Formats: sequence, C-alpha cells, structure tokens
Amino acid sequence: MEKILKHSNDSSFKGFASDVRNFLLQLKANNNREWFEANRSYYEQSIKEPSKSLVYSLSKRFIEKNLPLTADPRRSIFRIYRDIRFSKNKEPYKTNIGIYFYFGLNNPDKKPINAPGMYFHIDESECFIAVGLHQPMPEQLLAIRKSIHNNWDEFEKIINTPELTNLYSYRLIGDKLKKTPPGFPSEHPSSEYLKLKNFDIYNDLDIENTYSEKLIDIIEQYALSSLPFLEFISEAISDNP
Repeated sequence: MEKILKHSNDSSFKGFASDVRNFLLQLKANNNREWFEANRSYYEQSIKEPSKSLVYSLSKRFIEKNLPLTADPRRSIFRIYRDIRFSKNKEPYKTNIGIYFYFGLNNPDKKPINAPGMYFHIDESECFIAVGLHQPMPEQLLAIRKSIHNNWDEFEKIINTPELTNLYSYRLIGDKLKKTPPGFPSEHPSSEYLKLKNFDIYNDLDIENTYSEKLIDIIEQYALSSLPFLEFISEAISDNP
C-alpha cells in the first residue's frame, strides 16, 4: 500500500497541494477504511484544512463584494464520507473535493438543501466550477420553467451576456425532455430551455490555478459574472423553497 506524503498547513489559504489529485486517485483505487486511516493525516492537512481556509477567505470576499453567497465550513464543504445506507455501492469515501456556496441563505438556521449556488469541484481527472440549480425538485423545476417562459426576453439577455459567455463554456446543455413539457407552447422561443431537467452552467478550470491563492480571485470572478443568472433562478423558486 503506497503511503501518501504529509503536508503542513496553516490558517491562510495558499492553495491545494500539487499532489492532491494523486491522493484522490489512490483513494479511488483503495476505497476502504484501512487505507484511508493510514493516510488520514494527508486528508486532514492537505484537503480538509485548505478547504476550510478557502471557504473562510471567500466568506470575507463575498461580504466585501456584497455577493449574496454563503461560504460557511459547516454547510459549504461536502463530507468525505458517502451515505451508503440505501446504496448498492458500499465504498465508504467520496473521491473528490466538493465545496458549495449557497445563494441567498443569510439565515443560519435555514437548511441549504435544493438551494441554487456555486459549486467547486476537484477529482482525479476534473476540476470545474458550476453555477445554478442541479436536480431541482419538481415544484422548483416547474417554477423555473414558468419564469423562463414568462420572462423570456430577460432570461435570454442574461444567458447571452459577454460576462457569462466569456467564462462559462457550457451553458444549459444538460439532460432534456424529448418534447416541450405539458402546459407550455412548443413554438415559443424558450421551448428548448423549458425541456431542461437541470439549470446550471459550468466551466473547466486549470488545476494549476488551484495550487495558489489566485483561486480566491478566480472564484470571485465567476461569482460576479453569474450573479444575474443566480438571481433569476433564485427569484423563480422563491415561492417554492
């Protein structure tokens, strides 16, 4: 069993370790408690602590820029442990870093389930930022579709702004229905978007950018550019939390 090298860490975010992908790749190949416990110190020092530091730094940045995104280590950082209670896959650990910044959640008692926001991801082969609402609940999905249909000119302008198109290469291209959903006219210019099952946009990141504090500036830039899109989605589901 290969031993992962240990790394030191302090309270300020200086980037993730350059060999973090190697750890995630090895975890994928050795997804068991024995291996993880033998390499727990690496996880704590080079993934968990930097993730907390990144979230704390972005919390300050979001406040400075008046961005309504919640960066809270208690709610933003995805746990390493998988919920295997109802899964056929009994591997105990996730093999990625996942951090979610929830949009418009100022109430610390409110649960961030099914809230739109920004997601940061690293695994052994991918690194990306995604924004919007993935797998909305049925009532949220209907509310978003209604809002797009009723406010098509506004929505079309938002998704085609240079600020958005210059940063996000993949915009609203996920799974779709074969036909326009019931209750909506198929000839309407919004019909292709009404077929969507998810409402998110995303872009790949160069993994090298995660190895330094510049990641804070990059995430801020993505957040600022996607603010009108997040506001639109959030307002659409405001009556269906």
